Amino acid sequence: MKLLQAVPCERKIPLYSFLSNTPISNKALSTSLKFDEYKYAIAGVPFAEKWRLSIRRDPDREQALFEAVVKDREYVVSHRQGSNVQRQVLVPPAFQHLQCIEIDERTDCVFDWLRVLENAACSS
Repeated sequence: MKLLQAVPCERKIPLYSFLSNTPISNKALSTSLKFDEYKYAIAGVPFAEKWRLSIRRDPDREQALFEAVVKDREYVVSHRQGSNVQRQVLVPPAFQHLQCIEIDERTDCVFDWLRVLENAACSS
């Protein structure tokens, strides 16, 4: 939240439902709703809107990332590292001969990966 204070936004909503030693927006909601339901409730967005996300894509950023990471016509994509967890991802045998591109933090916008994901032979 300290970092967000310097960013000019109309509204800043802390969506976390649990952080140790950090106050949350609504303790009653955080303990009675599921993780994703809480985020919608605290933001004042009907949960029924969950699958109606509208993304403003940046074709230039998507293309630049695509050109930086894709070396072969056919490739697979994996994502092993989350914010606080890392998992081993096994590429199916039928795809092991292909270039494996791992989603990483080379861009500050996860949506820049869309072109890479849409053109992959397989993603896991």
